[in-house]
Amino acid sequence: MTLRSWIFRLSGGVVLSTLAFAAGLSAAQDDADLRVDTRLVLVDVVAAGDALARATLSRDDFRVFDEGRAQELAVFERVSGRTDLGSTLALPAEVGANRRDWRGAVPASATVILVDRVNTPTDSQVYANQELERFLAAFGPREGLALYELRSDGLRILHDFTDDPAGLGAAAAAMEPEHSLALESSTSVGGFESDLANVGLDPVIGENLTGGTGFDRRAADYFLDDRVQRTSAALETVARRLEGLRGRRNIVWLSGRFPFSFDIWSRSDLANEIENGTMDQVDSISRVIGESNVAIYPVDVRGPGEEGAEVFGAAEAIADASGGRWFRTNAVGEAIEAAVADAGMIFTLGFYPSEVDDGGGRRSLRVEVDDDRVDLLYRPSYAGFGGGSAGVERVGLAELLSSPLDATRIGLTGAVGPAGDGAGFELVALVDIDDLLLVESEGRMRGSINVGLVFRDAADGTAYVIPPATFPIDLTPEQVETFRQTGLIVQRFLDTEGRTGAVRVAVLEPATGASGSVWVPVAAPASP
Repeated sequence: MTLRSWIFRLSGGVVLSTLAFAAGLSAAQDDADLRVDTRLVLVDVVAAGDALARATLSRDDFRVFDEGRAQELAVFERVSGRTDLGSTLALPAEVGANRRDWRGAVPASATVILVDRVNTPTDSQVYANQELERFLAAFGPREGLALYELRSDGLRILHDFTDDPAGLGAAAAAMEPEHSLALESSTSVGGFESDLANVGLDPVIGENLTGGTGFDRRAADYFLDDRVQRTSAALETVARRLEGLRGRRNIVWLSGRFPFSFDIWSRSDLANEIENGTMDQVDSISRVIGESNVAIYPVDVRGPGEEGAEVFGAAEAIADASGGRWFRTNAVGEAIEAAVADAGMIFTLGFYPSEVDDGGGRRSLRVEVDDDRVDLLYRPSYAGFGGGSAGVERVGLAELLSSPLDATRIGLTGAVGPAGDGAGFELVALVDIDDLLLVESEGRMRGSINVGLVFRDAADGTAYVIPPATFPIDLTPEQVETFRQTGLIVQRFLDTEGRTGAVRVAVLEPATGASGSVWVPVAAPASP
């Protein structure tokens, strides 16, 4: 089934009346960026406790406070953790989608198991592998589970989202530990990693580090800075993979060290150990995680040992800041079970802050219900909109095209087929128009998107970058409604010189920094 015929079935035939317009959505390079603020704050809330009390909660039962001031709810949605398969269409093999699974369904929740090699001693990695494999072997079918790994050469996808624990178990069984030179060579004198004995350092080096001066101190700071950069970048990549998905979005982070927390600027003891640019990076990524409503479940796979409070201090801070849970034991299975259970039913609350200029700092959030049989789990703060704060560092097209994971803030579906003249391929990509910021002007809805492409040759893995283009959007309200049914259609001609492989499509909205990306297979045309 081709992409067009699949869309035709999905939209009840509307697509045929829009293809002519889509052909006129041509590339341009001089479109000005729009500057519009959207101040809606969304908070995902897990309601745990009595099942009957939780099931009867409604909009009127919730109260939200911003810096202690009650806010009027503008958004209320009850989200079930069970995927609705009633109206789905299976994706054809030639179609790629960054939000839909192979069944054509948008998963109702997503939990990533992130195995961290960069920050974990080798012996603890062995334990984590064994525990994860053992747990998955006994774990029943659950929707929306993925297994990723952070190694010294970057983030790897061991198994993307599935409802089959056997597939995850096989991927876990194939994992191998990796010695972390960066961990062995670094520690934090007064921050989250003050215990030198637990990072495998030579005692003589440890003595020099305690003094806080000399070449060894600078070397340790370098490796700590490197770990912070690698780890925070990996968390950002996973968060961008999750941010456009529905329901609860969790990261179960299996690690031996947590080299930072999300309130990094308030940790003055780290200020002289990692670079200011790295501090800014962590602060920006903490905003991405917060705004994406991604909850983190950190598990220190070393276990509590004799210094339990020190070991779990960072884990507790990370979990509390993101609305996740933390664990006093190295309970790999317990953490995954908790994350999946929390995804079973969530409530999404949204409000427009009553203060016009909030200074741009972090602002406290509090959510309440009257029923004491229900316990609430949510992020306790959000990043303000005003003032001179650094804000979120926007990802570029180059980063989207080279990332190991798809970004999902902008929904994308695409397919590549032979062009009409038989000399190349035609890419047809559908952009979810509801994910774009369109501004009304003179009775029309206007905006723009930047589109980047890279082709990877199946024969040798060589990547070929196709020059990016900007597509201005200028639609009537009627056309906007039509594209809500079909997706905004972008078409590009691809000349691969007969090679097959896959094309990465990346879409970036310059007005907001929202992004989406997806891999689409490029197969040889069928013989006539």
